[in-house]
Amino acid sequence: MTTIKTLKNYISETDLTKTENKIADFILNHPNKACFLTSTDIAREAGVSDTSVIRFARALGFLGFSAFQKFLREEHSRTIPSLSPSLTIPAERLAQSAEVLSGVNIFESHRNSVISNIDSIAFQNNKGEFEEACSLLLKAERKFIIGTRSRAGVAEFLALILNQLIDNVFINTSQAMTPFDFIASCNPKDTMVIISFSRYSAMDITTAKMAYDSHSKIILITDNATSPIAKYADVVLLVNIDSTTYFNSYASVQFLCELLCAHISAKIRTDNKNKLEKINMYLNEQGLY
Repeated sequence: MTTIKTLKNYISETDLTKTENKIADFILNHPNKACFLTSTDIAREAGVSDTSVIRFARALGFLGFSAFQKFLREEHSRTIPSLSPSLTIPAERLAQSAEVLSGVNIFESHRNSVISNIDSIAFQNNKGEFEEACSLLLKAERKFIIGTRSRAGVAEFLALILNQLIDNVFINTSQAMTPFDFIASCNPKDTMVIISFSRYSAMDITTAKMAYDSHSKIILITDNATSPIAKYADVVLLVNIDSTTYFNSYASVQFLCELLCAHISAKIRTDNKNKLEKINMYLNEQGLY
């Protein structure tokens, strides 16, 4: 069986300078933090120069800081208890979840899992994809938000904030109306945001196909580029929803939706000021905050 080499192994096998030892001490004492920092961040935290951090990475045998950072993140991911990705049915995940959570600090375990999921957004997407998603939403005549069951809460949040930013945002909260009724009039001037994760419901897939056949633009928020909905999408935004529990963790999806709204807010600047003031005036009358 192949033994995985740890950071401690690399350090113990390397003759480090006094400065490099300071860097090693910081990383070893703050592994959950260090793996997500840039070389400049680590340098500041350790009280050394940026070039010293890069030399440290090379001294350990890595080609550069990027390769070293990738190693740190992979080592960090191995410390986070998680369930097998092949288990998608809650009842099947329950037994493994009970075993994983047994004897661990649940707060630390869940926090690390959520942080890792949030960081997956930066690893799996680039600025251009967020720019394209923003462009589609800003140009669209109507914006439809689709999210069912456990995704409904995130979908409603996204619809709420988007509607404060831009006009003509719609979400289906009707018990009688199916998504097919809801988007029946969609056309090439519209943009659809579909939030769907494994096991990818047949309704989500058919909804995406209906929008695609109507030549509407589609932004897909999902966990896998091979999602059966991805082939219909103009933009795919990826985010992990891994969890140590039997249920998926959607905190990272909320973060991604906030990030998308932040991008749009930065683009429109204060264009929505009058709308916000109007909403606030009537909210104040009702004492709703």
